[in-house]
Amino acid sequence: MRFFLDNNLSHRLTAPVAALLPDHTCCCARDEGLTAVDDVPLFAELRSRKFDAIITRDRRQLSNDEERSALVESGLHWLGTKDTQVGGLKGISLDCASITVGLAIVLPELLSGRQHAFTFRALPHQRDQRVKPVPLVR
Repeated sequence: MRFFLDNNLSHRLTAPVAALLPDHTCCCARDEGLTAVDDVPLFAELRSRKFDAIITRDRRQLSNDEERSALVESGLHWLGTKDTQVGGLKGISLDCASITVGLAIVLPELLSGRQHAFTFRALPHQRDQRVKPVPLVR
């Protein structure tokens, strides 16, 4: 499968997603020269470039009638991740975790031949939700 990372996700996610899915291709908007393309023409362009799925933060693509129709017509799978409102390394890491875990779970369904839309939930990211300190004492 060919996955397209939308412009609202960091291009830095391309390498880890590609590394975890070596039998598939992952490209980003920057690398494809599609950073300023509106959603409706973007879906058709992605299909013409043989992409199978778009990974995005733009949930309006499912609620806006024109965008949803263009998405359905394109045949692309839609994979959405929630904006954690966290920047920097932590934000990229959270996006990477959400996307890679989500892809590992839904990949068999994406390969089934039917068009799908999935929303990947954000991971808990507060320190006490993700980290348990272990004291090192003698």
